[in-house]
Amino acid sequence: MWSRFIISICIWICSATSSAATYYVYCEELGTKSWDWLIDSDGEYVKVAGTWTTLQIRTHATIRLMQISEQNYREFKQSCQQYFGQNWEPHPGMNIIDHWYLFMYQSQKNMQWKASRGHYSLLPH
Repeated sequence: MWSRFIISICIWICSATSSAATYYVYCEELGTKSWDWLIDSDGEYVKVAGTWTTLQIRTHATIRLMQISEQNYREFKQSCQQYFGQNWEPHPGMNIIDHWYLFMYQSQKNMQWKASRGHYSLLPH
């Protein structure tokens, strides 16, 4: 009896701690660090799902990138430019105190991986 109870508690704790966080799209004005959340036509924050990866760019520093489809990236970029202006670029983020991350997508033309432009946070390796 106690073993079933303990197993149930362990399963509940593991599922609660491994649930995926919700990420949203924000738009940055390139070269300024000005930003704002991307809002859809219903007035809701635009959510994004993807796969996280890191890229080491210095000996002891990495950046985090969210892998999404090229189509999703282009839609987010178009929306940022439509609502804020031509010099705005989409980013993934969780909240206003989160680090700056970039999107990463695979080009359908030449199958190369590309990263979005804009500011990013250097994270310890």
